[in-house]
Amino acid sequence: MSSLISKHLCFFCFWAICAQSMALRAQSYDEYDCRVGRSDISFIDVFEQLAQGLDYSVEGVIVSVDGKRLQLTPATKIAFFHYVARNHPTVTVKKLTRCSSCNGKGGTNRHNEFSPNGLSLGTIVEGVKCSSCNGSGFFVDYVRLTVTYSGELPPLEESPRSKEYRRKLYQAQDGDAQAQYEVGVLYRTGKGFKRDLNLARDWLTKSAIQGESRAIPELAELYCDQSFASYNRAFGLSLFYASGKTNLRGLKKNAASRVLGEVTAASKLAALQDYLDEMQAMVLGPIIKQGLNSKEEISKLLDPESVCKSFAAVKDEILPDGKDSGILLTKGICKYFGFGYSHPSKDEGLKLVEAAASKSNPQALMMIALHFDAGVFYSQSDSTAWSYYYAAKKIGYSDEYCIARIDSLEHSDVGVDWSGYPEIVFQYLKSGKLDSTFIRRSHDLSICRFLPRANQALVTSSASNNNSNVNFPISDTQGIEFAKNIIKNKYNQAQFFNQDGFSCKKIIGADNFFYYTVAGVVIKLNRIGLPVPSTFIVSFKVSSSTDSPTLVYYSAFGFTEGSMNTQNLITN
Repeated sequence: MSSLISKHLCFFCFWAICAQSMALRAQSYDEYDCRVGRSDISFIDVFEQLAQGLDYSVEGVIVSVDGKRLQLTPATKIAFFHYVARNHPTVTVKKLTRCSSCNGKGGTNRHNEFSPNGLSLGTIVEGVKCSSCNGSGFFVDYVRLTVTYSGELPPLEESPRSKEYRRKLYQAQDGDAQAQYEVGVLYRTGKGFKRDLNLARDWLTKSAIQGESRAIPELAELYCDQSFASYNRAFGLSLFYASGKTNLRGLKKNAASRVLGEVTAASKLAALQDYLDEMQAMVLGPIIKQGLNSKEEISKLLDPESVCKSFAAVKDEILPDGKDSGILLTKGICKYFGFGYSHPSKDEGLKLVEAAASKSNPQALMMIALHFDAGVFYSQSDSTAWSYYYAAKKIGYSDEYCIARIDSLEHSDVGVDWSGYPEIVFQYLKSGKLDSTFIRRSHDLSICRFLPRANQALVTSSASNNNSNVNFPISDTQGIEFAKNIIKNKYNQAQFFNQDGFSCKKIIGADNFFYYTVAGVVIKLNRIGLPVPSTFIVSFKVSSSTDSPTLVYYSAFGFTEGSMNTQNLITN
């Protein structure tokens, strides 16, 4: 008995199957090969020990999932073989050892003759248990096994997902719109299959043509996917608009994040392209939405190339003649991209957009600002872009990129050098003088302070305007000296930095005055004697060489003098 306890019962609790005894008796890592098995260890025991925490996935493979328990079926058994071949898990299981004393019989029979009082009454058969195994015929031991599978693995059975896909594919090929939609989604997402965006487009388009409304936003997602060979964000946004599932503004990229860090030429171009995509969606979305109920038209409207050609048939219907800013903007977008026209034209399109901007259309102002910012069609000018962003915001436009770009420019050198100019542009907008001529000349904002009344001639000193023969009453040098004297009169100890870099711009107004603007950098000492730099702007007018200049505007060290109202500037 003592030998039995020492070999098969826990020394601590005298119980054969406690965790401590299992650990003590699992003295080595043995191997269990699922392909050949073992006579002393049951496959069921091995499987049941490993089944906890495993599951059979829809892809037809074994995966680890907390709380799940793998069930043994023909399909899961083969998948289990693949799992152990990859992972070589370990497990502790029972091992049965035949008793060598009784050869597994559990004991022997002893025959005793019963003879009371010398009288034989027969033989009594008495069973005698084996003292080694206590009559069980075998010993239960626990071993630690590494579970493997040697040799060539049997092929996996078709996965549940694959079976479901085949079923849906057959239905889709038979023309079932819902199945076509589901197959298209499978190809778009690539869940369990090789992703194929071209096949996704084909099946989703077929489904949408048959009236499956869920296919439209899926197609929109597809065309907005930059990994798609036919990527077309403008068309994708148009489909989102047509689906009615999501507000178009909610689909706009968070363009404001572009100006949180370093602003580059590439980021400005990207912002412009994003906005142009959204403007195209504004025009194409209603056309697509209108045609979704027409089986004759829907196949054309679901193709990004044919939808633009289809626009010609409805252009006059949705774009009536009129001077409304919204109509002008929409016509400008159509002309810009060639929707309903023989060819696209940025020049003609922007003229219509400029006309819309002159009527205080915030989207048109935003579009002009983005073009100046990126240097597309117009000459690149941060200060001019800032002015049009500012005007759009002032009339209530709340675009994230617009607001973020204004903040970025206000806190840059542009905000210092061109302080006050955006407000002047806005005043021209309010007074009705922000026409196409003004916009196209406004890459140089110095003209803003001296533009004459509307519809009157504007003559500048720029050689590009063929006015190099204009005789101004005082020279650039005299103009700069006058500006410096104005600064010195206000700040006795003012010093000027890099005077060779001073700017002097001249313009002749229709009111027969000659206008000058001088800009540069001035330095003064603060209260504790430290130098403080600032840009300065001095504007003045003069009628002749014998006339004394009249100060119109002055700005330096955050102080301004003179009216910011352009009408006052003109009549002063």
